[in-house]
Amino acid sequence: KMQESVPAELKDRLSFKVGDCTDLKALYGEGRFNVAVDKGTLDAIAVDVREETIQKCQAYFNEMIRVLNEKDGVLVIVSLLQPHVLKIILDFFVLENEVNQFQKANIFQVKVQRIENIEGYQEKQFIKYFVSIQKNRVDPANPKAQEMRLKLQNSIALKDSVREPEEFYDYEKAVEKIKVDQQIYMIAPTLQVLDPGRQIEMHCFDFKSKENQKVPKYTLQVVDSSDAKLISNSTCAAIIVPQGREQESTFSSEMGRQGLCSQAQCSRIVMIFLGHGHKFDSLKSIQDELNSKILELAPRPCANLKQIPIMTAGDDIGEKSVIDLSQEGIEGFILQDVKMTQQGVALRQVIFESKYDQIQSEIQIVYRDPKKHTIPANHEVQSAQCPKKKGKKAVLNFEFISHEYQQVILTGLFMAP
Repeated sequence: KMQESVPAELKDRLSFKVGDCTDLKALYGEGRFNVAVDKGTLDAIAVDVREETIQKCQAYFNEMIRVLNEKDGVLVIVSLLQPHVLKIILDFFVLENEVNQFQKANIFQVKVQRIENIEGYQEKQFIKYFVSIQKNRVDPANPKAQEMRLKLQNSIALKDSVREPEEFYDYEKAVEKIKVDQQIYMIAPTLQVLDPGRQIEMHCFDFKSKENQKVPKYTLQVVDSSDAKLISNSTCAAIIVPQGREQESTFSSEMGRQGLCSQAQCSRIVMIFLGHGHKFDSLKSIQDELNSKILELAPRPCANLKQIPIMTAGDDIGEKSVIDLSQEGIEGFILQDVKMTQQGVALRQVIFESKYDQIQSEIQIVYRDPKKHTIPANHEVQSAQCPKKKGKKAVLNFEFISHEYQQVILTGLFMAP
């Protein structure tokens, strides 16, 4: 059937052979091809994680490597990259192992790229990927060559699209990045239809960050208006919540979020919460980083798809400085100072990495005149959000009550007989 589908002018240039992809020795010698293309073969073999299935995949990989030339031979795999399939690929080509017969004598550079949907093609439930594994010969007896092999082997290049630059990750970060992308992609089709009053939350991690990979860099809250008139507009906007204002009812309550839909006059808003423990340069840098994600989360059809605004709910994104606790040997906590522009003071906040969406404790930082106040030494602090002032010291204000409900409780206690 394949031969029948080939145009006449190409038939003389192509040959068709049937063989066992795990053993092609009877058909082809070593280094016979520059490129080998797998379109669904691996997905068909790797149907489960039984030992015999994994061994068959390993035999297939070894045979593909054997028939590729030693310089720049490339295996291209088109796959849905289910978690177990991705693991089989990376375990074989990235991790040191005994089953890859050619590992010590070659550098295998793995690249993974999302296949963008063709316009008009309706199958969008799963992301499809190109996985390319490039083979380059190295001297197995040369220590420097082996050191370079190990370094390059554990550097996996990921691309979200043809237009995006490559970004490099180690094994664990690459697996997590692909997993998150797949989850968002599977949610996206359900978000194409507006659902009055619906709210969905998703987290975006920064796997390139060296400082903070346990806490999401962004939390996106997708909110559909409960107003039928606004729903009919089919419009979308994104709103960045300034740092330090996350707990305000406008952003943290369902009523407040619906109010934002009304103010923006949009069917859907995507609220962007800036992650604790992360640094943000500017409003523009956030817009550039999230623009493609916001487009994916817009309803379809969307009246303003080409010009979805990403704006801040205040004058700016707020100011924040993260305090490095590594030198103190403290782990599992985030300590940060947030400038509260409306109140003109700063807050020092403690967040557990395991509960990154909650502020565990916060205290106000204020200026005090040491001539007028007795300031204990352990009350003095240094903060990037409180620059030095002549004749003043930045101190922790232990009289500060951070939340209204705490004020109400204390008021009730004082009023009790």
